[in-house]
Amino acid sequence: MERLIAIGDVHGCFKTLRTLLEEQVKPAQTDTLIFLGDYIDRGPGSKQVIDYIMHLQEQGLRTILLRGNHEQTLLDALHYEKERKGWFTSSKNNIFNSWYEKFGGRETFQSYGISSIKDFPQNHEIWLSDLKFYHKTDHYFFVHAGFNFSEADILSDTDSMLWIREFDYDASKAGNRKIVHGHVPVTLEFLKECIAHKNLGFIPLDTGCVYKEKPGMGYLSAFDLTNQALFFLKNIG
Repeated sequence: MERLIAIGDVHGCFKTLRTLLEEQVKPAQTDTLIFLGDYIDRGPGSKQVIDYIMHLQEQGLRTILLRGNHEQTLLDALHYEKERKGWFTSSKNNIFNSWYEKFGGRETFQSYGISSIKDFPQNHEIWLSDLKFYHKTDHYFFVHAGFNFSEADILSDTDSMLWIREFDYDASKAGNRKIVHGHVPVTLEFLKECIAHKNLGFIPLDTGCVYKEKPGMGYLSAFDLTNQALFFLKNIG
């Protein structure tokens, strides 16, 4: 049976991702893996996470890769670095500085073994640039953060797809599709409650893998939407 499997925010937890997929999920060539974004930052293995997903793609696994706010911030910093030329451009890349100091960029650069944004590998930048904002099936919307339901067309606001933290689900605007998203960390028990609540309009798959110190969090979660099966693993790095 072909399975549709969504994977929550990884945040550089490479060992956890690899173990979850290879020992629990065990994806087949007929399955589709949908990653909900935030592959990088805070955890120790951002480069390794991207390398691993690239390897899955090279092996022929079906993958749908969504963009998170952390990838977008890094892309914004990379773009600004290329554009800041001339007399009237700030000598500082404030987007990069904020990402590096506050978003977990320091840990990301450590995983790459680099100290300058100019040394960020081009193939990874291209990979990040190709990430999608959302994916739609007959029954589900997949997105990193959520949608702005105050808009007549919820697909018109890509900024909210990356950053929104609360949304009032409107089934008519979503075409009666359930929203599968990450971005806001929740406890594992809360995720289980949301899955059990069949009439709920959303499934929040970010169980705070990097937040091992927070009660109920510190898990990487994946959800098989075909069989309604939840996989999860405590952070092992």
